[in-house]
Amino acid sequence: MDFELLYVNSPYSCEPGYAVNTQTHPYHEIVLYGSGCNGMTVIGNKEYEFSCNDIAVNRAETPHSEIHYNHGCIRYICFACDEFSLENGVYRNSSGVEDIFDTLKYESEHKLPECENMIYYEFNKLLICINRL
Repeated sequence: MDFELLYVNSPYSCEPGYAVNTQTHPYHEIVLYGSGCNGMTVIGNKEYEFSCNDIAVNRAETPHSEIHYNHGCIRYICFACDEFSLENGVYRNSSGVEDIFDTLKYESEHKLPECENMIYYEFNKLLICINRL
């Protein structure tokens, strides 16, 4: 699998009414809705409600948008991957994956020995967790 981690954000605080206008991009994105999150996302032509511990998968070039109904935190990773098999949508109850986001962020910033292998390992662990939801 050809994989490149492009970006991992720190927890980002969203106020009620925070919205992401419809967008597309040439990379895949996984969004983790954290503490307090509640809202609606449109991925492709489908609407999904989301809440705390849900994950949204936005495949490359798929139009998507979202609006938050109350205060909450979000995290996301952006990546290129030639064999990405997860479908667009919202996956429920992903408790425990925040640690994977933390490790991906740390490894991508600190560039320790073997960081590419650690990032690849953690990314695959994330995919397995999402597939089990």
